[in-house]
Amino acid sequence: MRILILGSGRMAVGSALDLEKDKSVEKITLLDIDQRSLNRARKRARTEKTETVKADVKAASSVALMKQYDAAIGALPHHASVPALRNAIRAGLSVVDMVFEPEQLDLDEDAREAQVTVIPGFGVHPGLANVFAGDAYSKLDRAESIVVRCGGLPLDPRSPLNHRTAFNLQSAVGEYIKHAEIIEEGKLKITGPMGEVERIRHPKLGEIECFVTGTGATLTRSLTGLREFRSKTVRWPGNVERMQLLAECGLLNEEGMDIDGVKTTSKEVLLSILGPVMILGEGEKELTYLGVEAEGFKGDALTRYRYELLDYYDEKEQLTSMQRTTGFPAAIAARMIVEGQIAEKGVVPPEKMFLADRFDHLMTELSKRRISISIEETSIKKRTL
Repeated sequence: MRILILGSGRMAVGSALDLEKDKSVEKITLLDIDQRSLNRARKRARTEKTETVKADVKAASSVALMKQYDAAIGALPHHASVPALRNAIRAGLSVVDMVFEPEQLDLDEDAREAQVTVIPGFGVHPGLANVFAGDAYSKLDRAESIVVRCGGLPLDPRSPLNHRTAFNLQSAVGEYIKHAEIIEEGKLKITGPMGEVERIRHPKLGEIECFVTGTGATLTRSLTGLREFRSKTVRWPGNVERMQLLAECGLLNEEGMDIDGVKTTSKEVLLSILGPVMILGEGEKELTYLGVEAEGFKGDALTRYRYELLDYYDEKEQLTSMQRTTGFPAAIAARMIVEGQIAEKGVVPPEKMFLADRFDHLMTELSKRRISISIEETSIKKRTL
């Protein structure tokens, strides 16, 4: 089995280290245009299976290289995902992509014609969140409401914004500026960024705050008939208020501007300043929380499903929880494609792909990696979501 990983950042490394442990995987190649990132990734490799190659995944020249592999994992910044997918489809290469962009869905016909599988947005959120929502939806005779809450949280959040991230900073900040799709009283609506802020008390985490984001990816389109849907990002209390202040000052704007002849945006300037204080350093500990609640009817009985994942930094392996909960699922899915457990062609979202036996297989594989997921089914008297 030969697996190509598009990108070489932390999430790509998470997938590579998981694949290295599989005897059936003979070669893993991380492909990136950033040599410094490739060098860092190579240092984390533990076997000679893993190699790095400098190339532009968006360039047509990468197609020939892609043809040498059995499946690929996309671990690229959002702006590079769709061009890379186009090249993979031309190469006849199936891809599990960690990020979601709406334009990915436009590639469905091309992917079908090329007889390849593309799973968009398959990390943790979107990704496992979609899988949990899809599982609950499939078990209910009539699903009424679904709420997703997810976030990567530093154990020590000390920074000017009360948050630091193990993820790509561009992607992390994107959650604060993108509009979100929700379903309210059965109607699809678009809300502004950082809306519907709520504070809840979690038995293990204490107080956390959540706000609506566009991280639900395909859920609002594929899970039809819902009366209510929200996808929320989780942060430590105080972060949203500080990010709202930055937004009100215009510092998250993406409109072009000229500073002494240099064309840029206020967001790009801000990111260059925030990087050193917002990005978690190597070995700094964090956690990932994912909770999905779904309510609806099984027969005449109003029923609630609750899914919860709480994962922490792995000190032995020196992997962040975000690397584990994003990189590992993508690696598992890539294997399933190569092994023939996934045969559908085209662009298929996670909530439609991982049902029944595939859901069980995914949960089993995650459990082997000490990623624990609790699932609770209860009968309720009235809707709470």
